[in-house]
Amino acid sequence: MSDSGSTIEDPTHYDNMTTLPAVENDGSKGAVGTKDESPMEQHSCSESSDAGTDRSSAEDQPPEIKQPSLQDLQEIARKDVKICELKQELSNRNRLLEKISTWLNDTEHRLADTARILKRESEKDSKRDERVVKQKKIALSA
Repeated sequence: MSDSGSTIEDPTHYDNMTTLPAVENDGSKGAVGTKDESPMEQHSCSESSDAGTDRSSAEDQPPEIKQPSLQDLQEIARKDVKICELKQELSNRNRLLEKISTWLNDTEHRLADTARILKRESEKDSKRDERVVKQKKIALSA
């Protein structure tokens, strides 16, 4: 077999790698590598982040983000206050509507009860009237 110049990397080669101490420019200690990230992965990450800086096409660039002006911030704050006021007013109106709905339901039940009572009283009155009429007829015919 011929040697093609490629090597096969052992995937477990970096498993025992621990965090290596490093000294930052300001003298503080940092970490160069971690057990979870191999040097190859670190290198590929740094390459991918560098690759984005070489692009010069305008469509590849993110849109510029403008800082809001003081007027814009005041307008946003004013609108937020107005939204809170409207939410509170809506909440109050909903509470009133619930009270009105409850009152109407109670009134409906009371009216239905009153109608049943009146119907019973009316039936009693008509039966009593029928008895009185019969008694008068009997008294007149005798």
